[in-house]
Amino acid sequence: MQGTENNTPQGASVDHKRIITISRQFACRGTAVAKRLSELLGMQMYSDWIAEETASRLNIPLEIVNQQEETARVGLSMESLVSKAIPLFGKTTDAQDKIFQTQQEIIRELADEGNCILVGRCSEFVLDDDDEVMCVHLYATYGDRLAHCMDDLGMEEHAARQLILKMDEIREAYCMEYTGYHLGEIPYTDVMMDVGFLGVQGTAQALAGIADAWFSRQHRGIVSRRR
Repeated sequence: MQGTENNTPQGASVDHKRIITISRQFACRGTAVAKRLSELLGMQMYSDWIAEETASRLNIPLEIVNQQEETARVGLSMESLVSKAIPLFGKTTDAQDKIFQTQQEIIRELADEGNCILVGRCSEFVLDDDDEVMCVHLYATYGDRLAHCMDDLGMEEHAARQLILKMDEIREAYCMEYTGYHLGEIPYTDVMMDVGFLGVQGTAQALAGIADAWFSRQHRGIVSRRR
């Protein structure tokens, strides 16, 4: 498997399997936190690679996989893309289901290899029965998210507000469609953090410390899963 390569971990020993899943609000800088966390812990991070591997296994354009999350029960359509590029699928919903199933398989394979950070794609739900997984949900205030879109992504305020609204709806709909729970819902989350509170670096450092402590207790049998 390929992912974000890192050097020896700065934290605790990784003799045992350590898996972290990260779900995040749009524009909260969650992916940046995940990347920095992977560097601090010496763990591989998988995000876009999961979509790329899914496209490769299904022999379909990457664009189709990326569009999947944008079409789950929010009134959007990828019919034209599917009809042109995926003759093996009969219906749009069939295509979405096949993509999600393939992503589930990939996520489980990565988890079996151990010591990785999995970003998005309902990884916390897919690995719900794995006791060696720490599930993180990252969020930020609306103001921080808007500022990120405008200052870092160079968007106009009106466009940024529209995009945040649309992406929140899309991610919530996708999560509900395939898992039946709300994004960041407590039963599927061990740690929730506001990225704006400590910033990207501070949030990653805090999570690294929590991960070291949590996995140490987990491997000694002190921590029991609540779900």
